[in-house]
Amino acid sequence: MFLRLESLGLIFLILNISWSVDRANFKTCDQSSFCTRQRQIKPGELAHWLEPSSVKINPYGMTAVIYTGDLNHSLSLDVTYNQHSIFHVLINELTDEYRRFRVPTGDVLLSVQKAPVRSVFAENSLVLDGQSGHKAVVYYNPFHIDFLLNDVVVASANKRSLLNFEHQRKKPIIGKDSVSQNDNHTLPSENHEVDISTVKSSEDSSGNTDVSKDSTTDEDKENEKQDHVGTEHSAPEDQSWSEYFKEHLDTRPHGLNSISMDFDFQGFSHVYGIPEHADGFVLKSTSDGDPYRLYNLDVFEYEVYNKMALYGSVPVMWGHNQNNTVGVLWLNPSETWIDIDYSDSKNSGIFSGFFSKKPEKSSVQTRWMSESGLVDLYVFVSSTPSDAMRSYASVVGTTKLPPLFAIGYHQCRWNYNDEADLLSVDKHFDEYEMPVDVLWLDIEHTDGKRYFTWDRTKFPNPKEMVDKLNAKGRKLVTVVDPHIKRDPNWPLFSNSQNNEIFVKTRDGTEFDGWCWPGSSAWPDFTDKSVQQWWSNLFLTYEPVCKDSMFTWNDMGEPSVFNGPEVTMHKDAKHAGDWEHRDIHNLYGLYVHKSTWDGLMLRSNGVERPFVLTRAFFVGSQQTAAVWTGDNTADWSHLKVSTSMLLSISIVGITLCGADVGGFFGNPDSELLTRWYQAAAYQPFFRAHAHIDSKRREPWLVASEYIDPIRKAIQARYHLLPYWYTLFARSEANGQPVMAPMWFHFPKDVNTFDLDDQYMVGEAVLVRPVTDQGASSVQLYFPKGTWYHYPSLEVNDHLYGIFDSFASQLMSNIKIRVNPT
Repeated sequence: MFLRLESLGLIFLILNISWSVDRANFKTCDQSSFCTRQRQIKPGELAHWLEPSSVKINPYGMTAVIYTGDLNHSLSLDVTYNQHSIFHVLINELTDEYRRFRVPTGDVLLSVQKAPVRSVFAENSLVLDGQSGHKAVVYYNPFHIDFLLNDVVVASANKRSLLNFEHQRKKPIIGKDSVSQNDNHTLPSENHEVDISTVKSSEDSSGNTDVSKDSTTDEDKENEKQDHVGTEHSAPEDQSWSEYFKEHLDTRPHGLNSISMDFDFQGFSHVYGIPEHADGFVLKSTSDGDPYRLYNLDVFEYEVYNKMALYGSVPVMWGHNQNNTVGVLWLNPSETWIDIDYSDSKNSGIFSGFFSKKPEKSSVQTRWMSESGLVDLYVFVSSTPSDAMRSYASVVGTTKLPPLFAIGYHQCRWNYNDEADLLSVDKHFDEYEMPVDVLWLDIEHTDGKRYFTWDRTKFPNPKEMVDKLNAKGRKLVTVVDPHIKRDPNWPLFSNSQNNEIFVKTRDGTEFDGWCWPGSSAWPDFTDKSVQQWWSNLFLTYEPVCKDSMFTWNDMGEPSVFNGPEVTMHKDAKHAGDWEHRDIHNLYGLYVHKSTWDGLMLRSNGVERPFVLTRAFFVGSQQTAAVWTGDNTADWSHLKVSTSMLLSISIVGITLCGADVGGFFGNPDSELLTRWYQAAAYQPFFRAHAHIDSKRREPWLVASEYIDPIRKAIQARYHLLPYWYTLFARSEANGQPVMAPMWFHFPKDVNTFDLDDQYMVGEAVLVRPVTDQGASSVQLYFPKGTWYHYPSLEVNDHLYGIFDSFASQLMSNIKIRVNPT
């Protein structure tokens, strides 16, 4: 039986509203030199081919050498077929003279099992024939790969010959260098002293704390020279070694090191994914502006409906049409830009014509550009979205079944002032008959922003406080951020210094940046021993309540107030002598994974952990829930939350949500009520607010709004068994809990553009209200017989239909039932 639930709403005109974010603090493609260079390369400009004698087949695929115009810089190619009909393409430097970072086995992906493939040589190509109609055709000259399903080309890699590796070189020794006279930047001071006592509560009008201090000024400076397009066949000798963004210097000790390649979805007109962006669900063309950017950043009061990078990055894109679903995973954690172009095209190539049953009418052309690393590509092809997602989940893992409290309602604020304040909030939920499962404490509960500690003046008896909550079946979540206050009198810091725990600068000294505590150090979570050290801290985090207290990891991008783009310098050093630029988007994942492991240690593996993160990467779903960060109390932010959560859900992060009411600002009673009504049907359901926002616990609204909010929260609990079942199934099969309409109705083209309604499982249809003063809403119902609940009024549709319904604020939630 199918339930279709609508949280009433109205379609409205999307406005590009700008808030307080200062875009000047964050790069555009023009300010990211590798993006500019790679983007300047035109299709067909670079020559790549496979020498047939280099092609070697094996039971699971093939290897070969990719030659370029510069014979001194050849590349290795490895194409492998895996279980669940997955093709894996790996392209790297042929020699080991210079290393390129590859995500370590087991850190993100599960153990992927290879599968036998039949290899067939043909003129100018090699066919890898897998299972169930899956094929990859590797063309020699020009080099590219077509991916086929049932003899139809559905995707192509390097079809437009945009593969490009900028090759590392040894930095020349030319003596004392100088900064170019054309560079007007003032060299930053070494003095890190900053008064941040009011940073979080009264940040500058740009929304980003621009401390304008850089700890890297003692390094020699190279002459700043104009960057050239660095291709394999013509690497310029006079290219820059260093680069500025504002006052911050990036020494780029390995020179130009970026990569790019095109990947095209053949026969598709819609693509989705690559979160996190505050944009529509259907990805837009970038032909008239910047590419989509993936680079984990702390963006204060982010804008809606633009392609700026936000807190998390998942380099996964899905194409869907009536016949097929195709996904690509670009496994690269460095800064990445993605161009998208929608165009008409037809298949080309000898083998395409032989295999393809009909010419493709359209395609979505994408170009992936990363600052470092290598091409590590996974391709997922299926005739249905559910099968494609199942294949994807076999590689990246699934969301483990959350503890039941985690999918209930959460009440948070920066900050509840003390024990009495927190327990008063707890008491009011009972008095107003509003269910709640979790109360939260932000950074002010600590002793001077020393995480794993308590302010004993405000919270003198944390164990007793936690026990009082636990007696009612409620839990406490406390924030633990991944920066450590530089306090030589604090054993956690001083002992860590002695044990080489922290990230280093490019010259080998401890990295010193600014965050909430002031001068701070950042654990090097890329080091397994540091991960274990962090996990062990939870064994002594008072009170040690294995089943009552859980963790919130904020600021994991990492957020560094005085760093370039409010993050860590790219030439900072990690374990294994890797630069921060190589691993940046992985940092937050390592943080929450280490926290998850710590909570598992604390309970001896008995209790399922709960961890919330703002920074994420592919695979984060295995050890954390995600929220969309510092949104704003505005109707546009309520609207875009649906698109953002759909984008996050379809890349595997199924336990996700947005702050109810908006983090910044003061929602009026109508907006706050509508937000509760929407969020009650989103996977992670938490209210949160800025320290400067007015108190807005759900009983503080105007009296006529209290009951609608109460009913919205209660509706969440009425469906809690359904939610729990969905998460159990999702752990097993990787299906999104919150899914786009086309996931459950894959052949209905009317669903492909919908981003204002969605499905919770296969039974519940949700259409949030996102327009102020809405009196009606239009919903799209796919073909079927629908029953209105509780009246059981019948709507029988022989085909999909748009229909309008009243959306009074005080009305009850409507449910529609399909018995088929």
